[in-house]
Amino acid sequence: MNKLSLSTTLWLRQTQALTKKILLITLVRHWLSTLIRCLVIPILVLSLALGVQNFTSSNNKYGIGKPTSAPILSEVTPDGAKLFIIQPSGAGSDVSAVIEDVVKPLRKKAQIEILKDEQELMEKCPTDINGKPDCYAAVIFNDSPLSDGGNKQWNYTMRCGSSNLGSSFDVFQSAKAATNPYIPLQLAIDQAITNSSAVPDMYMFTRTTQEQAKAAHRRKFIDMILGGLNLVCFASMLSLVYHVVGTIASERESGMTQLIDVMGGGAFSARVLSYLIAFDIIYLPSWIILGGIYSSLLLPTSSAGITILWQILTGWALTSGCVFGATFAIRYSTILAVIALIGMAAFAQLLDSQTEPITASVAMAFSIMFPSCSYVFVLNSMARYEKAGKATNIYAIPPSPGFEVQKATIGTLWLCLCLSIVAFPLVTIAIERFVHGTSRRGRQFKTGPKADNTSLALQVIGVTKTYKASIWKRMCCFGKRHPVIAVNSMTFSSNKQQVLCLLGSNGSGKTTTMDLITGRQSLTGGSIQINAPASKIGKTLLPSELPAATSNSRQQAFVRNETYNGTN
Repeated sequence: MNKLSLSTTLWLRQTQALTKKILLITLVRHWLSTLIRCLVIPILVLSLALGVQNFTSSNNKYGIGKPTSAPILSEVTPDGAKLFIIQPSGAGSDVSAVIEDVVKPLRKKAQIEILKDEQELMEKCPTDINGKPDCYAAVIFNDSPLSDGGNKQWNYTMRCGSSNLGSSFDVFQSAKAATNPYIPLQLAIDQAITNSSAVPDMYMFTRTTQEQAKAAHRRKFIDMILGGLNLVCFASMLSLVYHVVGTIASERESGMTQLIDVMGGGAFSARVLSYLIAFDIIYLPSWIILGGIYSSLLLPTSSAGITILWQILTGWALTSGCVFGATFAIRYSTILAVIALIGMAAFAQLLDSQTEPITASVAMAFSIMFPSCSYVFVLNSMARYEKAGKATNIYAIPPSPGFEVQKATIGTLWLCLCLSIVAFPLVTIAIERFVHGTSRRGRQFKTGPKADNTSLALQVIGVTKTYKASIWKRMCCFGKRHPVIAVNSMTFSSNKQQVLCLLGSNGSGKTTTMDLITGRQSLTGGSIQINAPASKIGKTLLPSELPAATSNSRQQAFVRNETYNGTN
């Protein structure tokens, strides 16, 4: 077996071991919090965001109802109802006859009063602060064949309180029409004018069908998505950001990352790839479910495969971007990553809603650098297809009558996501190597015949470690914060097959010395010479300050991760 195949085998073993380590911690040690993060929270957030349309929809029933007999005024008028009739001074005798015919059946049931003008009506029928009048209805006779002036035609106006009409309707419930005061009052007046007693049939109808009403309501909700509700939808992906960045930051802060490097797992590409593989496996079911939710609640016209594939690609790109973003800082890295992604998503929404459309190159650039921007661009594009009643076409610019949108197609934006999935890990590997690897300054590793023949395994010569106060603390304390010397000019040696113990009280520098030997901390002064490969120095380094993984589990994991040295 040549050297290249051995290196590949080692790299695969390292990747497998590190991936299993993450899965062990997240799925076994913290299974409940992982379940809530990767399934419960994303599904709940997206379902509530897209379910708003169900909360705002009315119970109105559209269509054409069945004919039924019109209600009679005397039968539907409530007891004690106030009915005002305005008979102007110039009204003819025919108006008086009509009024008499209308009010005669109501004298024992309603309070009827004849007024002279509308000003008197305002005084007799005031409206409370809720907009509800103090009367049942009012009729104003404007003209008649025997009245003075006018066109000598019957003309009257009916006024009814809007609170009596109700806010919902059902064309299939004819009994509900009886509660509408307009219909029986108009029928009574028309019967009196025509001197007729015939009761016609009536039916309720709407010019809009039930399907058209649902489509119009969905278009209004899509306008809400295009107006900023898409940012709430993007919040369903933030649990992934918290989880990925938080896990990486906690491992670095606790020293787990350096421990992996020290114990022979220092293949930076393997460590980065292990994060990607592990979290992609953990969150894959969530992305599939989220894609199905989009298809059923927001984009029923489009194929469910498109929304599911979009969620998976976005999830992969976000995972890669989070692993990349977590390399820059440890403290507050999680909240900073969330703020950055939300801020760029809001910026993308601002760009997409401008009257001047952005070019395809601008949309592609932001989509590559910030997956949250791509999320907004793609969601808005699919929403515009749904608003137009068309299935999503990933190869064409979405329709938007009267408004130009960004020129990048959904397929182009997906290619940008694929580029982000590949580019972010490559850049992350380079940063990991130079920023978060173990320190080799002052440490020398010797191999070969001379190192094998010597009896010394370790030589520590004049090693010093000094901790300096931060610039901020030195400024605030006026330079009174002096450097702290943890290890001062320590010199000792250890022979091969010798058990060496470092003894001392708490704070004497035992752990610091071990960190300097293994490279977890850098030397301030002195040198360390190790007559062995770098991978062997940390095989048995098992710090006790890592509660997420026990010594036994770490030892089992790194048995698979042993660097090849001719023996197994």
